[in-house]
Amino acid sequence: MNQVKNSLRAHIMDDIGMPQDHTYVAMDEFGHIGPADAFFTMTKAHRKGLLPESKLAILALSGLGFSWAASIIRC
Repeated sequence: MNQVKNSLRAHIMDDIGMPQDHTYVAMDEFGHIGPADAFFTMTKAHRKGLLPESKLAILALSGLGFSWAASIIRC
């Protein structure tokens, strides 16, 4: 999920029934730079071995919080 405040991320993940440890957060490293957050964090997660081949990854993006988009990809 792109870089949003912790409470919003927790709320969304709870609503969809996904454990909090199933997201990669790099807010401290990158800050929030908009929809591109997901691509930076996905790259970091992949390099750390958190996105093994053939697993599904969900990219959730927002633009200023007014528009949202999501995509599911196979790594």
